[in-house]
Amino acid sequence: MQISRQAEDAERGRARIESLRERLREPGEAGADEALRELSATLQALQVAEEELRQQNDTLREAQFSLERERERYRSLFNFAPDAYIVTDQHGVVLEANAASAELLGVSARSLVGKPLSVAVVMEHRKDFRGRFHQVVGGNRVTGWEFEVVTPRGPVPVEATVQPYAEPAEDQKLVLRWLLRDITERRRAQSDLRGANSGLAAANRDLESRVAERTRELEEANQALLAEAERRELLVEELRASEGRLMERTRELGRSNQDLQDFAYVASHDLREPLRGISNYATFLLEDSGPRLGEEGREKLEVITRLCRRLHDLLESLLEYSRAGRMELHPEPVEASEVALEALDSLAPWFAENGAKVEVGRLPRVKADRARLGEVVSNLMVNAVKYNTAPEKMVWLDECAGAPPGFARLCVRDNGIGIEPRHAEAVFKMFRRLHPRDRFGGGTGAGLAIVRKIIERHGGKIWVESTPGKGSTFVLELPAP
Repeated sequence: MQISRQAEDAERGRARIESLRERLREPGEAGADEALRELSATLQALQVAEEELRQQNDTLREAQFSLERERERYRSLFNFAPDAYIVTDQHGVVLEANAASAELLGVSARSLVGKPLSVAVVMEHRKDFRGRFHQVVGGNRVTGWEFEVVTPRGPVPVEATVQPYAEPAEDQKLVLRWLLRDITERRRAQSDLRGANSGLAAANRDLESRVAERTRELEEANQALLAEAERRELLVEELRASEGRLMERTRELGRSNQDLQDFAYVASHDLREPLRGISNYATFLLEDSGPRLGEEGREKLEVITRLCRRLHDLLESLLEYSRAGRMELHPEPVEASEVALEALDSLAPWFAENGAKVEVGRLPRVKADRARLGEVVSNLMVNAVKYNTAPEKMVWLDECAGAPPGFARLCVRDNGIGIEPRHAEAVFKMFRRLHPRDRFGGGTGAGLAIVRKIIERHGGKIWVESTPGKGSTFVLELPAP
């Protein structure tokens, strides 16, 4: 399976990391260059695995939505059947009952479930009912069986069509499908016909013919309904089997996700020390042997040192991303305005240095980890200033309208450079930058990926709405307390 392959890739990645650690300990400039190239390839593989996992999670959500939609369709068809439709087990205990059966018997469908169907039969018909019932359980289909049922308005005659059916499960459990039709009007018509004089014989024959025709039509309609019910039952069984497979796949995805997080943690945590050694040795060579190396040698060592610093920044970002998915959260009711003002106080000197002005409006109360929410707000405010070339850089924090029940929204708006709509999702990808590395203050491109990870772990969502050249609005949707 795809998920097993991802787990194997993660295991191979760990082996590569361990091999890489051994090679990094070996002296020599050639080994260091190759180690750096393999580190870059490992980081790219992590990005691909993260994207594949996100796509599989989307597929899983679509399959679960389809399953729920088919269930709702089955319930609607069952409850809108025109005649009383009841399903019992082989002992006559009601398993399902539609709205028409509840209307016929004058009780709620829920109160019928779990009770023997025989209690709805009038006392004088119960002995015959039990005898016929045993014939049905023995495998005989019974049609045109008439008896009377107990209702609040008195005994009501019904005609029953009963069919035994073995569910397509491993245990082949036997159930009985009952179709009950109120024949009060038919009996009344028959009584009227019997009491009419001979002068009405022709009319009676015509009426009987119409009754028979109508009966045949109803029988055909009922047969079609039974066939449709059987098809729906088969569909429900298939949906149940699909649900089981989806649950197993969900567990496998969870295990694969954990393996990827562990791999990211190892890659970012255990490689920092060898990388620091490479950087130190390059610095020592520059200081101790710089004049003997010549201009070209010094330039190569400076490149190694610069690449080490960049790789160190990437590993730190990867480690922070991994921690965002592993850290324990402590959600509590939080005033978002207080969190924003605290973040603003700590960043005030930086905002002043960069000529930026931040306005904090009325923000909603949310249920979140206070420290993590502060990290999110700080990151978004800093980005709003970094990616801004306006003479007067502005950032606004306000409450947003349109939050669904149980959630609240807050917006971080700016008058910066904006984002192309086609990049609205890409900005949240790990290590994804839309501009050259040295523009807008540098960085690794991991900040918004970490922000999304923190928000999603709170059960919320984040997205961006933007027009190039006219600023951006980042919308945070979090649970309300």
